Amino acid sequence: LVASASARQAGRRRVFSFMGRDSSEMSPLGNAGLPAFVSACPFAASRRILRRMTTLLIATRNAHKVAEIRAILGAQFRYLTLADFPGAPTVVEDAETFEGNAAKKATRLAAWVAQGAAGNAIPSGWLLVLADDSGLEVDALHGAPGVHSARFAALDAAGQPAGNSSDADNNAKLLRRLRDVPREQRTARFRCVIALVEALPA
Repeated sequence: LVASASARQAGRRRVFSFMGRDSSEMSPLGNAGLPAFVSACPFAASRRILRRMTTLLIATRNAHKVAEIRAILGAQFRYLTLADFPGAPTVVEDAETFEGNAAKKATRLAAWVAQGAAGNAIPSGWLLVLADDSGLEVDALHGAPGVHSARFAALDAAGQPAGNSSDADNNAKLLRRLRDVPREQRTARFRCVIALVEALPA
């Protein structure tokens, strides 16, 4: 299998995570993976929330990512993103795993919404927060750059700045690290993990 699902408790909030190679191959069923994951979560499986319009708050300002998720999930949800909430908290992605970062973002944003900080911008009805983390895992580098993919080159700088590196700098560093690795051994995968959290009242 190229995907797996898990659940854990974060206070009163249940966190469900789904892992696959990318957002379009998140199960052996291809594009069916993400909607199947959303529907299969225990709080959705009862169909209570899927009988009426459910809002998905996607924890990103990346318009391309939002368009991709909407194309996969279709019109069964109402969609909001961080672009709709300029005051949403910034979450530092400092976990050691993709699942940890995705769950941290989803849980923090769900708590923020549940406290009423989003004001009247949240429609009535059931709201779920969807967050993701992703990156490149290179076998010859023991899974690196992994969660550090976006800032792979920046990690070499003094003080290890929190900002991301350019794609060109990251690719250049990756090729330097693989310089002595034969081409046939340069196997890798792009890993994506999605977390889904209920925005329960505080």
